[in-house]
Amino acid sequence: MRATHVLVLFAAVITGACGSSSHPSSSPTTLAVTTATSAPPTSSQPATGNALASYLAAHPDAVVHTELPYRGSTIAIVGSQRGSGDQKAITILSLENGTARPIATLALPYPYYDLARDLPIQSADVTGDGVPDALVRVVAGDNEPGVVVSADGGTWRLVPISPTPTDVYIGRNPTITAARLTSEHNDCTPDCARGHTTTVVWHYDRQHQYLTSGSG
Repeated sequence: MRATHVLVLFAAVITGACGSSSHPSSSPTTLAVTTATSAPPTSSQPATGNALASYLAAHPDAVVHTELPYRGSTIAIVGSQRGSGDQKAITILSLENGTARPIATLALPYPYYDLARDLPIQSADVTGDGVPDALVRVVAGDNEPGVVVSADGGTWRLVPISPTPTDVYIGRNPTITAARLTSEHNDCTPDCARGHTTTVVWHYDRQHQYLTSGSG
């Protein structure tokens, strides 16, 4: 099924303490996802700014948010965290008819990094399906990894970087520039403070539905 209306995206990417683009060594926990059952909108629906403002006023745990166009409509992406532990999540909202209605909730898997409050959510069509995806940043040591949120395939999810669905953190310091998703790799030689940094370019493997990396 494919989600309808306007949505809220949130993503986060993770790297190790040395700034490698390798996957986290800790075993991830199950990723909780709830999705809407209706088809994506085919006509434009007016987005009401008051709808998102009212939602944010009622959810003080929301620390980062943005609005995005989605199939002729407007969506919002909200990242929330309720203190410490595993209570970090990305909520995708429909703003149809002046009401902010959650249509998907994506729980961030282990390790439970805090959301980056100082970095905006970026968007671009990373998956190549013709609609924008979102990059949401988290905080991990001396860098701020991120996750990509997408409805490619018909279900809102955090896009993995391997065949493991919960392997979703991209690092280090990912960004979207000119519709291209990149991150940094530090070889930590002789140590991470003096290591050589190279650019990693991420591409979407449509057949397997995950991101793969290569040198930029």
